[in-house]
Amino acid sequence: MKKRSTSKGKRAKTLLTVLLTLLLAGCVAAGVGLVFFRPQLKQLYRSIREVFLSAPDPAYRHYEDTDGKIVIWLDPGHGGADPGAVSPFLGEETEASINYRLSRLVKARLEAKGYTVKLAWDENTPPAADGTYPYQDRIARANADPEADFYVCLHGNSFTDPTVSGARLYYCFADDPYTYSLAYQVAKAIGEAHGGKDTPRLFPQTQEDAFYVLRHATMPAFLLETLFVSNESDAAKLLDPAWLATEADGIVAGIVRFIGS
Repeated sequence: MKKRSTSKGKRAKTLLTVLLTLLLAGCVAAGVGLVFFRPQLKQLYRSIREVFLSAPDPAYRHYEDTDGKIVIWLDPGHGGADPGAVSPFLGEETEASINYRLSRLVKARLEAKGYTVKLAWDENTPPAADGTYPYQDRIARANADPEADFYVCLHGNSFTDPTVSGARLYYCFADDPYTYSLAYQVAKAIGEAHGGKDTPRLFPQTQEDAFYVLRHATMPAFLLETLFVSNESDAAKLLDPAWLATEADGIVAGIVRFIGS
């Protein structure tokens, strides 16, 4: 009887050792995977997240105007004493100067179609004491405008890795029929304007992790990161007047589709 118990005890210890070894090997493998495949895992997470957060029907829904007047708040990212992202690939230009130039192009095109466009700041806007135009004030003024229909924020992107490139369009997923539709149509139209290139990837955000202006917007809104100023090829496009004009064409085409006029 003692020998049988001892034999059972040895088998139990062996089994426990095997299980612990497998568990440890699994943890090591998971750790190695997180280190070497982190970008792929993050991309997979974003793709899955986009499926669950985005509207189930990708077909856009026309915006239902209630007062017969479309008013668009256009926010050129940064500005004033805040240059935004700077880059050796931009020369004397900054992200803020490019954002403002693009906003002017978008504004002119929208106004030519009969829409009212209000810039969140321009050269006539009194800055704050530090010389900047606080984004908190920008969205607050837009929200206080009873005629405002939606909010468009234009930025450039930057990253420590100069090989990272591409366009991104962020929106805060909300329980309304328009937020996703606006983002979807603008991203699609930008890609079409560039002949299938530089199509912004949609990045849905929740209330918890959204950019401030998107989290606090009381109207359909999106934030476009045109391209990376930290990437040499992207920066060259942002400095090209023809590319910037095409980008403006795409933004406006998407907004017009969303409005459905």
